[in-house]
Amino acid sequence: MRYASALSLSLAVLISACGTDEQRIQRRVEALPELPAAIAEQLDSTTMAQRQPDPGSLPGPGKIADPKLAPCCSLKVTKRLKIQFETTWCINPFKDLVFDPRPDKNAQGDVGTTTGVRHSKLTTFNGKRLLRPFWCQTSSGPWDADLVSDHGCFSGGPVFTLVASTPGGLIAFPPWVGGEQNKPASVTVLECKSVSTVRLPCNGLSSCDCRSSTCGPTENCSCPVF
Repeated sequence: MRYASALSLSLAVLISACGTDEQRIQRRVEALPELPAAIAEQLDSTTMAQRQPDPGSLPGPGKIADPKLAPCCSLKVTKRLKIQFETTWCINPFKDLVFDPRPDKNAQGDVGTTTGVRHSKLTTFNGKRLLRPFWCQTSSGPWDADLVSDHGCFSGGPVFTLVASTPGGLIAFPPWVGGEQNKPASVTVLECKSVSTVRLPCNGLSSCDCRSSTCGPTENCSCPVF
């Protein structure tokens, strides 16, 4: 997905065209406001991005006890979404960045196409003072995401999974049942495009029409925004 190399971010928004001087960078980062402690506590110590949501307990979609009542075909639908939700990620500007002196050029995975990006610094993490501050960004995107609805042969309803691609890495939301409208409340769907519909026969019922379909890259397969 488009933000797979997200930790290679440009500091052009913080430094001038001639700036790779570490002292100048540090002064710029230190001038930023401190990242709120409530958000800092949610950062993953490995990725320095907000942790993936706690999956919690998935509501049981109900099982079909009598195989004779199973549907003819299983159904798996994949959609490509553009969504908004707020997330934060931090990087070490003295270690992880590849600097580009041209301020009009975004590094791969930069958030130059997003709106409302807030910049901050992180000076304390897990109760310890950092030797140098981290540069943090908070944004609502929009981000690319994949939504999968999986209705197996012996389940009473589809299970939905949503995975978003952000500069801080992939975020997998807790799965849910009951329909697309039961998505996480923090997520706003802006666009929707169908990718594929896969049907497989249940119980070897060869008389069932279980044809699958895909949407080609040049086809307009827009779907309702829920």
